[in-house]
Amino acid sequence: MAQIYRIDLEPIGRRIEVAGGTNLLEAAQQAGIDLVAACGGIGICGTCRIRLVTGQFSPVSLVEEEQLRPEELAAGYRLACQAEVHSDARVEIPPESLATTQRVQVEGQDVEIDLDPSVFPFDIELDPPGLNDLRSDLTRVNQALGEADYPPVRADLAVLEPFHSSYANTTGKHDCHPPGGSDYSSGRSTAGG
Repeated sequence: MAQIYRIDLEPIGRRIEVAGGTNLLEAAQQAGIDLVAACGGIGICGTCRIRLVTGQFSPVSLVEEEQLRPEELAAGYRLACQAEVHSDARVEIPPESLATTQRVQVEGQDVEIDLDPSVFPFDIELDPPGLNDLRSDLTRVNQALGEADYPPVRADLAVLEPFHSSYANTTGKHDCHPPGGSDYSSGRSTAGG
């Protein structure tokens, strides 16, 4: 079984794992990157130039010595159809070797989305508790929500305690964030002040 190596293809930002001995043209194609290879990968056109940044590859072939200048070879340029992978590597693909130009999307589509949030803010006004009205805070909140055609909420005592403290010190105005009948036990409440 052949050793598997990871190849990073820059500046496209793709990463692929290939078997040792795979040439870089095949690796790029497996990653969904179309390189210019007019000769079909036999090495006679010289259009699939890439630059090796890191990693170990097969030795420079005679075909590459014919197609590439000595300074290109010294700079790490190879033909993707000739360079075989022998380790994890990072490869730079020049723009002229890409079959299609790389584009950056700078505009988006204006798509309307119907928002249906499960939590939303809602202002309610509650009368302060008194000796003539001994209902719980939760009962008061649910009555106010019912008057506004919203479903009741449920909450633990730990959730209602901060609500009561802030409610007792205010004029009765409170912000509640009721979801459509959700359970707010275990301390997950949206009632707050």
